[in-house]
Amino acid sequence: MTARQSGVVMKLERADVVDGELLPAARASGPVTDVGYDAATAAVLAALDHRAEEHLADARPKKTRDGYARDWALWEEFHGWLAGRTGHALPLTAVTVGTLVGFVVWLDEVKRAAPNSIDRRITGVTVTARRQGAAVPKEATTAAREALKPMKRDPQRLARGRGKAVAATPEHLRAMNTAPAARPPADGGPPARHPGAARACPVA
Repeated sequence: MTARQSGVVMKLERADVVDGELLPAARASGPVTDVGYDAATAAVLAALDHRAEEHLADARPKKTRDGYARDWALWEEFHGWLAGRTGHALPLTAVTVGTLVGFVVWLDEVKRAAPNSIDRRITGVTVTARRQGAAVPKEATTAAREALKPMKRDPQRLARGRGKAVAATPEHLRAMNTAPAARPPADGGPPARHPGAARACPVA
């Protein structure tokens, strides 16, 4: 390639760069929000997020929805308890590190709830609050579960809510003792003995 040809190529390359048309980075106009979207775009995205939350809520099984409703009812009760001690009622959508950790401690110390139950309550409150338009920071749920960790290592707390087996009463034992020793078979064969007949003993 001659020097003249080389100069022509360089000239074309410069022309391509300088004369190339630049496409706009965004079509929408208006003031830009903190996350880089203009107000109109942010509004559309917020509406889509809300519809997505509604769709997911409707798709959840009834058992899950009922559980979330109970979780929220406890959250309301906690806020009432908190207002009685602070003299100020916070909005239910105020899901912060302080309120969510306080909720965990309240469930543990006041309600004597089992750790696994508390874990589910955190999820229920978080989902419901977001559905109502609250911005639940990730650090709030992280802090709540950090507060829950030592509770999950406590055997006494883990045993909460399990209950004890119902003890057999004298009436139960008498019913077992007086059960018929044999019952007629369905096929006409020899009588079938009652499983407890051979071991039955009188109960005073």
